Parts: sequence; structure tokens; C-alpha cells
Amino acid sequence: MSLNSPPYTIAAMYRQSFETVASFGFYKQKMYAEAGMDLDKLPPEYRLNPAEWNDKFWKVMVKYIPEDEIAFRIMERFNMGVFGVAGYVVLNSPNFIKAFENFVRYTKLHTNVYNFHLETGNQVNLIFERTLPRTFSDRFNMEMYVLGFTYNILKLMPGKQLPLEVHFENAQPQSMKCFDEVFEGRTKFYFNALQNKMVYDAALTHIPLLNANEQLYAMFDKMATESLQQIAGEDNISRKVKEELSKRIKGDLPTIEEVAAALNMSTRTLQLKLKNENKTFRELTDEVRRDIAITHLKAHALNISEIAYLLGFSEISSFSSAFKKWTGKSPSAYV
Repeated sequence: MSLNSPPYTIAAMYRQSFETVASFGFYKQKMYAEAGMDLDKLPPEYRLNPAEWNDKFWKVMVKYIPEDEIAFRIMERFNMGVFGVAGYVVLNSPNFIKAFENFVRYTKLHTNVYNFHLETGNQVNLIFERTLPRTFSDRFNMEMYVLGFTYNILKLMPGKQLPLEVHFENAQPQSMKCFDEVFEGRTKFYFNALQNKMVYDAALTHIPLLNANEQLYAMFDKMATESLQQIAGEDNISRKVKEELSKRIKGDLPTIEEVAAALNMSTRTLQLKLKNENKTFRELTDEVRRDIAITHLKAHALNISEIAYLLGFSEISSFSSAFKKWTGKSPSAYV
């Protein structure tokens, strides 16, 4: 990732938070109106500038759920699928340490606002670093990452595993009730700390995840690696084409002429730039359709025929054949 890359967080991250708040009986569209952005109109992987949107979104959400509770309520219902293919890599990782290594490795697929790194030895330290000045929203984001691992990775291990320590740069909240409920007094919390950090017993390192699937892991890891390579630099034209395709694939497939115009270049120029990256417009279209298909199949929000229509297939059989070519499996294997 270029040092000059603008900050981003994918729309799916924000959208899931709003959907969770709405699940407590509040009206999502009203919250979107207050925030000034209808996230349902954006593709999940669409990049928003968090410097512009983070605080706006969180200041709306904490009107509905108290500040000391909101991160917990969101993470209780959190779906690792919101991270897209990176989330599926983590869930299918063979063991605890590999899951953490993959989360660190693939963070850039959903945000560049936080950097993560691991320190291993007698203990395992997962350290969180901000890339932007501290904002109102950082407290909630940091709490959600801690809870995300507690609910979504540690619960996939035998027994109830919890961090030994959690360190927050933020001040201690007025109420520790939610912390006590989740961590049962077994985790030590440090506030006003020098860094945001989670500390684990190194004995957990090679404990396997109960639901890990070796074949799925290999497939998703390959896909995530490809995606990471495609966002390696801000001048990567393949990434820009895929972002444009993701916005436009809604029943009809956009043409290369339409995408080139959206990127303010001629069709010939776009073809040459893609050739320099050893890519074709057709290959990128298939990659985007594949990723969208897997996301919807895993979310169980649409049936196979609806997904086929969304991706521009006139027949389910055509979609099934293409999906099997992309992944080696039929769509029904993911339902």
C-alpha cells in the first residue's frame, strides 16, 4: 500500500454496524438520513474515507445505543463475512496463531486506518496502531476489534478462551458492566495505555479452530492474496476497474467502454494499462462476479437464481457452470 494512499474503510463494515443498531428496533433509513449516507446503495467493498465518515456514523449510532454498550451489542451479532474473502480465510485458518496472522496480513482489504502486528514469545501480543489522528470513533472501533476476536475466533476453539490482558489508549468507560459480562473477570483491562494491545497465552498458539476447512482455506487464501496484490498501489488500474465493476454490476454487465469513461480514459488506454498488469477486462469482470457471488451465498440473503440475475446471467445453469469454473464447486456447495 502506497504511503500516500487515501484512508479508507469498506462500506460493509459501517453497514453491518447500522444494521445491528437497527435490529434493536430502530429505523435504519432514519439513521442513514441523519448520517447523510445511504450505505445500502453502495457495494460492500466500496471504499469510504473514514476521516470524513467515521465520526459522523458513530455519533448517529450512539444516539440509539449507549456509548458504553454499543461496541458490545454490535460485536455480539458480528458476522466475519463482513470482511469478505479475508474473513473466510480467518475462519478457516488451521489454528489460533494462523488466524491472527491472516487477520494482520489481510487487514488492508477492508481498511488502512489501523495497522496490526503480532509479537510472539512467552505470550502472543496483537497490537493495534492508528494511521490517523485519534477521533471520537476510535474508542468504539478498538473495542469492536477486541470483541470481534473474542466472539468470532476464540469461540471457534475448544473451551472458552479469553485474552489475558487488554490495553486501551482510551480512558476507562463510566460503566464496566459489559466488559464484566463478556470477560467474566478473567481478563485484566488497562486504560490510558501507551498502545492498544491484546495479550494471549502462548499455549493457545497451535490449538486448531474447530470448523476449519483445509480446502476452503486454500481457496480463500489464494483469492485474498490476489486481492491484496491488486490494491498494492494507488496507481493499480486493475483495482480501480474492479471497484467500478462492483458498483455497476446489478443485473447487467458494464462494458469496457462504460468503465473506461468512468475512469476518464479511452478504451484503448484502459486496455493497454490492463495489459501492462497482465490482466484483461474479462478476467476482472469474472473476479468481481465470483467475489460478489461468494459474498451473497455465504450471507444467505439471496437465493441462487437471484444471485445469477444480479450478476447478469440469463440462466441458473450458466451461472452454475461459471461458478464451478471460478471456484471448483457448485453454488449449492456454499448455501
